[in-house]
Amino acid sequence: MRPFTHAVAVFLTIFTAVGSVKAERYWFSAGLGGGSAGFTVGTDYSSRFGPGFLSCRATASWKNIEIGFGSKPRENVYEAGLLYGLATTDYQGSVASFSIGVGIVDGVKQGKSIPTLWVKTYEEIRYSAVGLLLQSQLYTSGAVGLTLFGNINSENSFGGALLSFRFGRYK
Repeated sequence: MRPFTHAVAVFLTIFTAVGSVKAERYWFSAGLGGGSAGFTVGTDYSSRFGPGFLSCRATASWKNIEIGFGSKPRENVYEAGLLYGLATTDYQGSVASFSIGVGIVDGVKQGKSIPTLWVKTYEEIRYSAVGLLLQSQLYTSGAVGLTLFGNINSENSFGGALLSFRFGRYK
């Protein structure tokens, strides 16, 4: 089984566990953005109880997407993990939060140049690692916000920002 399949299984298990916590507030968010790993799509589900909350997060990033004679491999990074954090919320539902956690990273990065007769190509290096996840979310009283994220791991650390939309009981 591919490592990313393991990451999806872990994400679903964590999602079930976080969803089963009796929470005062909960929300689902999804966003688009970018960062050091390229174009990024991210999602998370959070359950809040008191000042703390649990989140399960998944992101997917792509870089070097070429059409036609692609000389570079399509670099990508997938991650899934569990975070714990603290948040402040005002009476209108605005949120500022910071969380830290652990996750699984799976991806492909560009390796050495492979000499060929016509097109310069590169080897694909597949990797999997455990990473330290960092995340900060800033939401106004509406559903639109900014998510800053990072992943520190031994293979390919990355970070970025997402324009996010949230849904749920967050007031």
